[in-house]
Amino acid sequence: MKKFVLFAALLSAAVAVCAQNPSGDQNEDNSERIRVFDSHITVSEDGSMMVRETITVTATGDDIRHGIYRDFPTKYDDHLGNHYSVGFDIVSVERDGKTEAYHTSDLQNGVRVYFGSSNYTLAPGKHTYVFTYRTSRQLGFFKDHDELYWNVTGVGWMFPIDAATATVELPEGMRYQIISLDGYTGPAHSKAKAFTTSRDADANPVFRAENLGPHEGLTVVVTWPKGLIREPTAAEKRQQFIADNRALFIGAAGLALVLAYYVVVWTMVGRDPRPGSIVPLYEPQDNLSPAAMRFLEQEGFDDRVFTSAILGLAAKGYLTIENEDKTYRLLRRRGYGTVESKLANDEKLLAEKLFENGDKLTLTEHNAVLQAAQKALKASLENAMEKKYFVTNQRYLIPGLVLTALTVAIMVLMSGGSGAGIFMCVWLTGWSLGVALLLVTVFRAWRAVSANATAVFGAVFITLFSLPFLAGECFGVFMLETSVGWLPIGIIFAGIGLNIMFHYLMKAPTLAGRALMDRVEGFRMFLSAVDRDKIRTMAPPVQTPELFERFLPYALALGVEDAWARQLAQVLAAAASTSSQGQRGYSPSWYTGASLGAFSAAQFTSSFSSAFSSAVSSASAPASSSSGGGGGGSSGGGGGGGGW
Repeated sequence: MKKFVLFAALLSAAVAVCAQNPSGDQNEDNSERIRVFDSHITVSEDGSMMVRETITVTATGDDIRHGIYRDFPTKYDDHLGNHYSVGFDIVSVERDGKTEAYHTSDLQNGVRVYFGSSNYTLAPGKHTYVFTYRTSRQLGFFKDHDELYWNVTGVGWMFPIDAATATVELPEGMRYQIISLDGYTGPAHSKAKAFTTSRDADANPVFRAENLGPHEGLTVVVTWPKGLIREPTAAEKRQQFIADNRALFIGAAGLALVLAYYVVVWTMVGRDPRPGSIVPLYEPQDNLSPAAMRFLEQEGFDDRVFTSAILGLAAKGYLTIENEDKTYRLLRRRGYGTVESKLANDEKLLAEKLFENGDKLTLTEHNAVLQAAQKALKASLENAMEKKYFVTNQRYLIPGLVLTALTVAIMVLMSGGSGAGIFMCVWLTGWSLGVALLLVTVFRAWRAVSANATAVFGAVFITLFSLPFLAGECFGVFMLETSVGWLPIGIIFAGIGLNIMFHYLMKAPTLAGRALMDRVEGFRMFLSAVDRDKIRTMAPPVQTPELFERFLPYALALGVEDAWARQLAQVLAAAASTSSQGQRGYSPSWYTGASLGAFSAAQFTSSFSSAFSSAVSSASAPASSSSGGGGGGSSGGGGGGGGW
């Protein structure tokens, strides 16, 4: 009885095994995989190719449910980094000997072909697909040979491939002139050579590789002497280059159009009137404050406008500047009310904002009072001087910006980019602006270190803080480059630079502004001692320490403080030698603090002016394609490829 039960159990197990594998093949693997990937590549004398891929798969309904798809790269980069496209035309798709439905979708670097339809589900088991297509521009033409460097299977398949074969059919008469056969197997960039070669009945080379794992493939290289396949002529290469780089030509044409627009508009409204006669003047003209003079010269606001404004208040007796342990304080003088009548309107507003909370203001990093005062001074100067003395013509920038944006959008789309590429352009523009402002802050922080060694900690912090943002900038440029290439990026940045340049060039003085700028230039001539002979004949004012102090803010505003200091060096040295202050020597009447030692004008302008300017600036800033033969290739290289 026990023997009968044991026999029945064994019989049942055998029946179960046979039911699972009716063919009786105990070693058959029914997992989803590619049984055979056979490619027949026919090379024509004109360099085009007809490729027939026979792909036998086992489907179980896990990943292969409605069919398979094949990715085919069509976009490549040459050795100069220029994009080019190869031809790709589908001839037919079959499954199990019958015509199969298919559809395509665009990829960033090519085309995806879907074999099958979502309207039906494949029956489990083996299925054979035959995919036939034409392609061109796949051959390599080199100095001493020509070749086919072909990625037969691609390395994108998630399934193992039991056997991959490739037959390369060359024009009759070439098959016995082949110089070499080479190839690669394995994952991308592999140098493995686990393949065999043979010849078929027609002497065509045949490559074979077995037991390829997921994301592994077969790449073949066939080389032959030059002249057997017609190489494109120079004219054909030029046509191909133009076709491949239509986006670049459109981008360059759009950039030229933007430039032409700006040149025409600049000629009409942005060209500066001719200067008049310049004569030395010994007094500031038209009751201009140092800040207003700097604002007029620059046709805009910068850090020196603000610094010279504060020094102007000091020179006129409204405040004193105290320096203790390299910390600066502004102290409003007693009797300041009698000085207010001598101040220009912008200086009165600045004085009010600086001392609205008391008679003392310490310059510390990111000082809110200084920031508010700077903003008020800028608004006051803009209201008083823009349109009357110069115009910014900023409204003329709008068409240029719109035209630049349209050029970039069209170029990105034609370069193979998508909506994501356009988004990257917009994002990168804003990000780059922020990074540029951050780098300016870093530069200012390190500049302040030269005047105050303790500022090095802040400079190091802001530098380290900026590094992730700079890395983001590099990442954005890299992502955009992978989408459109380096040359389109160059056109994009050239367009940005063009708009920035004309942002400044479009500013133009009015006739009244030009006349006033001529008088300012005459005052600069006096401060910098230009044309000394002419100045001597016009009886300039007597040089005194008081004159030095009075005009130093103007010299700083006009960028000639060193020349002004050198003019009065002897006078100031004499004042220091007769000073009753002993070793401290001479110092400006509105400055107190750390000892200047034996005072000299050069020392003052190079140390105090630089240090004080840096302190004001910091405190008012808001926080803020190659050959594959001879081992030069690898698996996954060359034309073709793709995967599932």
